[in-house]
Amino acid sequence: METKGIREDRLAAGNDALSKVIESLNRTLDLNEVLLKCLEAVKIALNSEASSLMLLDKDRQMLKVSMATGPVKDEIKGATIPKNKGIAGWVLNNNEPYISNDVDHNEIFWKELSPAFKTRNIICVPLWDANGKVFGILEAINKVDNLSFDESDLYTFDSLALQVSSAIERSKVYEAQVQQLGQKKEYISELHHRLKNSLSVISGLIEFDIDDVKDEKARYLLTFTNSRIRTLAKAHSAQSEGKGEDHIELDEYIRDIIKNAENTFNDFDKRIAVNSNLIPTILDLNRSILCGLSVNELLLHELSRLMEDETVTEVNVKLEESESAEVKITIETTGSEDEEVAGLKNGNPNSRFIVKSLINKLDGKIEHSSTGAGSKTMISFLR
Repeated sequence: METKGIREDRLAAGNDALSKVIESLNRTLDLNEVLLKCLEAVKIALNSEASSLMLLDKDRQMLKVSMATGPVKDEIKGATIPKNKGIAGWVLNNNEPYISNDVDHNEIFWKELSPAFKTRNIICVPLWDANGKVFGILEAINKVDNLSFDESDLYTFDSLALQVSSAIERSKVYEAQVQQLGQKKEYISELHHRLKNSLSVISGLIEFDIDDVKDEKARYLLTFTNSRIRTLAKAHSAQSEGKGEDHIELDEYIRDIIKNAENTFNDFDKRIAVNSNLIPTILDLNRSILCGLSVNELLLHELSRLMEDETVTEVNVKLEESESAEVKITIETTGSEDEEVAGLKNGNPNSRFIVKSLINKLDGKIEHSSTGAGSKTMISFLR
């Protein structure tokens, strides 16, 4: 028999433990974790052999055991009962708590959810949403040491139910937002995928037309234009593969741009070695595109210039990032010296405008120097 002093000590220890569980519960957003913590709180507060949390299904016709504790917890999880059956159904329909310390002689009690478990007594309370509508049931079964549930247990359980209801509603809102965000990311990813496909189709059509162009200058212009389109397509491809995340791997993107630039000049029967040293760098999509188009423009210029020179040449591309978050991209050539840097001085006015405007949008700068037998161009900007 439990004495008054022992009961008071147990209640004090239980209340302290319960406060810690509730505090933890209020910091949790994951629904499954919330449900587990709810039943942990029930066990501490009611000192019961088993407990369960039932939630109404979408049609509000059945109560489903979402989480349970006790010897048959795995067996009854997912079990359903009609919303008008048993003590849980009574609590749901009457929106009131219920205690029964003699289930065998209780007409409301429906049946055991598992033949391996015997219910002796039960306490059951409703869970309310923000509008006061019942959306589930919380119950504790078989108080330990053959004790009975009483009014003090009901008061504690009722208070706990308010905390549990709030936590579940909060986690449901959070999960709905996460789901919506996931759907939005998938939608954005699909848009990038479609845009990439559209750009690829345009590129393919231009490539098809290039074969019929006899004028070399016209072929160069079409080839340059096509390379820019493929550079954009590569960015949208990387974005679609990133499942909607607003960043891409800049080093991989530049590596694709280098391949694209090399392939651009395959039709002109000139082989130029392009080497790369690219450290892993993550950058947002918009700035990656600006950076990629700049690199593409510079590469196209260098490769087209070097093709006209008989000297054996190569291009070296380097990507690095400083501790101050400054991204630096260096394009260095070996071969003849160039005083017209990527159209920035006396070269093609369109190329000059393109490179300058791209770098300005990056809030960056471009520097050029001659290396005697070649040139060195560096783009730099802050992340």
